[in-house]
Amino acid sequence: MALRNLTQLDDLGRNPIENHLRAAERKSGDELNPIDKFSGKAWLKWLATYTRSFLPNHRFLGPEAAPAGTFSVYRDLPGNLRIAMAADWGSGTLEARCVAERMMDCPEGEIDLTVHLGDVYYIGEKAEILENCLGGGELEHPKARVRWPIGRSGSFALQGNHEMYSNGTAYFNTFLPRLGWKNAAGAMQGQGPSFFCLENAHWRIIGLDTGYNDDSYLKLYPKRCTLPPKLMDWLRDSARPGGDKATILLSHHQCVSAFEKEYDRPAKQLEDLLGGRSVLWFCGHEHILAGYKPVNVHNILVHQRCIGNGGMPAKPKAKPTDRRYLFHDHQRNTRYPAEEYGYNGFAQLLFNGPDLRVRYSLLQPDGSPNGYANTAQVFREEVFTAIDGDVVLTTSPLEGSDPPPASAIPAPIV
Repeated sequence: MALRNLTQLDDLGRNPIENHLRAAERKSGDELNPIDKFSGKAWLKWLATYTRSFLPNHRFLGPEAAPAGTFSVYRDLPGNLRIAMAADWGSGTLEARCVAERMMDCPEGEIDLTVHLGDVYYIGEKAEILENCLGGGELEHPKARVRWPIGRSGSFALQGNHEMYSNGTAYFNTFLPRLGWKNAAGAMQGQGPSFFCLENAHWRIIGLDTGYNDDSYLKLYPKRCTLPPKLMDWLRDSARPGGDKATILLSHHQCVSAFEKEYDRPAKQLEDLLGGRSVLWFCGHEHILAGYKPVNVHNILVHQRCIGNGGMPAKPKAKPTDRRYLFHDHQRNTRYPAEEYGYNGFAQLLFNGPDLRVRYSLLQPDGSPNGYANTAQVFREEVFTAIDGDVVLTTSPLEGSDPPPASAIPAPIV
């Protein structure tokens, strides 16, 4: 079996039943077919995995599961920290492999940390974690495996809805133990829980698990992405957002959107901790690269940024009429002329004391056997500044910052 093609993942929905069917078909060794043409042996495997999904979810891990002495809070990080992020990446596609390689390219210096904002397809089970994230697995040819990149200091991963379609078991037991902060010998210590906090002198970056409570027990009706009690206790007792450091929130689900449903329950839960403050909030889930003007969500002023998707097919969307809208990528991927796919990409966070430069980049087709150029194209850059514990957008292409180079991707619709 070769790397997945984007067309094999086209029109993949978020219904757990459909995703279990797709996962079973992949196990069967057959080519992927439309949902109404699954083979008999695929149905048998689907019944087995879907039945197991009705078992209780994996136990939600608290901060005690983090490496000893950390409580999943990592302080005193350098002022010039460099982080590379991707979302909706665990698809096993050529695009996912290319994103994993390109996101580590940084003119400013080596990437310190990588962060996945969630979703391993189809259902985040062990075989998919191994093949699509850890470069392993027994059924796949080595050339068909994809490995998540690790920064020089480590890597973290949040949980999306797809991981919970298999109860979160492989995410907690297979993926997270191979992530986290590196020890003095360069070995991964394990991430532990599905949340974390990274701090330097000016910034506090908090990873939230909005995926654990995405679905009901029956895996049919979505909940509201409520943050679990152990996570909330950890926020109050250990991470302690607010104060004189500006807050960056990371999650799989979006709090603000002009394109899909908004999940505002986590913001409501955070009101007591961050009410009256402005934050920068990065997410995935929508498979779109988009940004918004500051939006008041439960008394928190949110700069929402959806960073696109790292390996899934997504149809470009027209400019919305939502007045909160600031920008989005609406281009079509020329590598698939017969399909309406957008570009895959990633984001890099480049800290410089109180300033943060955010760079959004996209893969660029070049007609080569590998499909994409060795260097991603910068779509947009913007600078945020930490001022008295708040986040302020100080420069962006829409507000007088330096224009992109002539070779860069055309500016987004505004």
